[in-house]
Amino acid sequence: MKEIKFTLVLPKAIKSLNTTQGGKTWRTRHHKNKADRLDWERLLRSEFVRAVRKYGTPLRPNAFATRVCIVRVWGKGERAFDVDNLIGGCKSLVDSMKAWLIVDDSPGRCNIVYYQTKGPFRGVDGGNTVIELSYN
Repeated sequence: MKEIKFTLVLPKAIKSLNTTQGGKTWRTRHHKNKADRLDWERLLRSEFVRAVRKYGTPLRPNAFATRVCIVRVWGKGERAFDVDNLIGGCKSLVDSMKAWLIVDDSPGRCNIVYYQTKGPFRGVDGGNTVIELSYN
C-alpha cells in the first residue's frame, strides 16, 4: 500500500511548557490542560475531516499515522522556544491525537518529529500549528 499524507493547518499556537506548567497548583494545571486537550481535539477533528473531503482519500478502518511532524509557526514579535519547551508544550496536542489519529505516542508505534519556524503572519493566539500525518 502506498503512503498517504495529510497536512493539517490549525489556527492555534503551541504554548511554551513554562506557561502551561509554571507556578500553578495541580488542580489549576489539570483543568487548564484538560480544556487545552479538548480544544486541540476539536480543531484536529474538524481539520482532518476537511482534509479527507478535500483530497478524497479514504483511509482503511482503524488506520493510524505512523509518522507525525508537528511544526510550530510563530508570528511577529515572538521567538523560538527551547527544544524542551517545544516538546513539552506539544504534550496536550499529542495526547489529543491518541486513539484516533495515532495508536500511541511511544517511539515504537509512532515517530513524532517537532519543528518550529517563523511565519510572516500572526494567526489566532499568535501563531499557527501545521501537522503532517503519514499513513503506510
